[in-house]
Amino acid sequence: MLNVPAFGDEKDQWHKSGNHYNYEQSEFTTFEYNGTAGSLNGYTLNPGGAPDGFSYVADKTTASAGGLNVSVQGDEETGSGGVKKLKLNSAASATAWIAADTSPVAFTISMSGELTNPGEGENPVSWSASAGTKFFWIAASGYDQKEISVPAGTSLTYTAYEGDSGKNSNWTVSRAGESSQTKSNTSNITFSRSFWGNITAWFTSNQSVTTPVPGVYYISASPTDNNNRSDSDVMTVIGIASITGTTGTVSVASTIDNTENLTADQTMYLYKGQGTIDFSAVKDPVNSEWPVGYPKWKNGNTVVGTGETYTFDAPSSAGEHIITAHCGDGYYKAIKVIVFELQATDMAFNYDRTSSSSDGMNLRASYSGAEIVAPEATAAGGDKKALYKKDTSITIKTRFEIEPVGATPALKVMATVSGGSIEGLDEESITINDTGISDGDTIATKEGFVAFSSTKETADKIKKETYDFQWKLTEIGGEELTTPIDLNSFDGVTVYTVLDTPQSPWTPNGTGTAQPWVNALDFAIDNCDTNDEKTKLGAISSVTSYLDSNSNWHYNNVSGYPSTCLDNIAMTGGAMTARFNLTRFMGGGAVNCYDSGCAVNVVSSLLGVDAGSQRQMPFQGWYAHCYATYNGGAFDSCRAGSVPLVINEPLTNYESYGGPVVIVRPTQIR
Repeated sequence: MLNVPAFGDEKDQWHKSGNHYNYEQSEFTTFEYNGTAGSLNGYTLNPGGAPDGFSYVADKTTASAGGLNVSVQGDEETGSGGVKKLKLNSAASATAWIAADTSPVAFTISMSGELTNPGEGENPVSWSASAGTKFFWIAASGYDQKEISVPAGTSLTYTAYEGDSGKNSNWTVSRAGESSQTKSNTSNITFSRSFWGNITAWFTSNQSVTTPVPGVYYISASPTDNNNRSDSDVMTVIGIASITGTTGTVSVASTIDNTENLTADQTMYLYKGQGTIDFSAVKDPVNSEWPVGYPKWKNGNTVVGTGETYTFDAPSSAGEHIITAHCGDGYYKAIKVIVFELQATDMAFNYDRTSSSSDGMNLRASYSGAEIVAPEATAAGGDKKALYKKDTSITIKTRFEIEPVGATPALKVMATVSGGSIEGLDEESITINDTGISDGDTIATKEGFVAFSSTKETADKIKKETYDFQWKLTEIGGEELTTPIDLNSFDGVTVYTVLDTPQSPWTPNGTGTAQPWVNALDFAIDNCDTNDEKTKLGAISSVTSYLDSNSNWHYNNVSGYPSTCLDNIAMTGGAMTARFNLTRFMGGGAVNCYDSGCAVNVVSSLLGVDAGSQRQMPFQGWYAHCYATYNGGAFDSCRAGSVPLVINEPLTNYESYGGPVVIVRPTQIR
């Protein structure tokens, strides 16, 4: 309430001028503020009884206020501009009703009419009455409420009024919980650093920020010439206390208001085109009301929403996004969102050339071709060939790259495998470094290979399989994905499985041309029909049967006919050593028993059979004969003359058919 002193006696009484009576009522000096929307205060002009024995002529009375006019007793009009309605209470009383939930307005109530007096022959005379306002109040520019909320960054001016004119006043302003500041003998004050100076409680240490910090400010003023009157307002400056982003069970909160200072603690990750982040803002002060239109959410410099919450949908392309919630220019909190894309760039199967305990064995494309080196599967394609031993738990190493570079989310990935026995690669955590590559081993000068164990062992038999590896993202930043995200795949990887480590003369963990070859494996598995064979006896039996029955070879049984597939023959320590030309043999043509016997030995040895070969001279009337051996059995695929196919005949029986035994050792292979 505004307390004002009484005015002089010249008011509140009738004055006569000729045949006219005038009444001037004291000003309305007290404004009763009521914050309830729609509430009204009534201000009444009431001259009282008619002067000098006259009476009011009721139906001649009119009244006006704030542009509203009434002339019939009991009528009232609804208006605007602060004065809401005017009511003629009686022939000598009118009330102006004005909004009580805003700052006051200056207005004047006026009445006029006629008076009669029987003693005067009932000749009417005129009368008039008026009462104006002399409210003292303060108001913020652009606002008519007494309690306002403004976004941070706002520089408001408060002005003191008496009636409808500015009034020099003494001001006191305090921020909740802080000491007060004063300004004297000025009609207005401005909330800015330049007006108040560097008040520690009101302004940040950043001198470029000229507006007050969030908080509740209490403003009061009294006229300089009358400290018994006063008015007060409340201004709440609202900023952003913090924002939180939530996706699934992962939440990140930020109080950072400088986008250059965002760290991993204020960074969130989404895979491109997958998922959303729900953002929410907490206001400062927390118990205040948001200003209309705030907070504003921005993605970079673009406004993307308003209100206390905002949902960010992952776009279809990788990139960095700075999400900010603003309440006022320059006042915000920020979280970085990185939308990323992950790719498996390389897969390594035979990464240890000296061992094959859990990785692949050394392999060549052909005898004359280059060694197939890890990584065998690359983004550009690669050789996509691997050789393993049966019933082996294997480990495959894979390299990953991320876009954009600099994204370092904690991730888990796995691979499903179709077309092969191992079925999948177990889920593993990968760490992306700031160069955009997974942390891991270096293979063939490439860094970042992570080890993944097979879900199941390799086949329990000889197999030639085509594997498709589908990489999947299963976890982002500790959040397990309900549905794993498909990354890229490596399709068409040929995986050979043999019964055991290839035997001499093959060197599957060594160097040089004695490494197993792809086309030799194709010959041993496809041509010799050993696919799905589980035993070594079955494998050498299939090889022997195929070499006996295939028409690609024709046998020359002329005594002393030279072998076409053996060269560099020598006797070493009582054994015949030679280099076996498997490439030549697989091509077909003229062969003899030396070629066929060593072929069974060499091809079976490639499949992991510890086979041998030997010669006897003479043999059943022949000049000499050569055949393969395994585990006490003889295996003979020579079709010269009437020699029958022999599979696993007891070796002692077979040896009784000829002369002394000489071991034949193919010590080299080509």
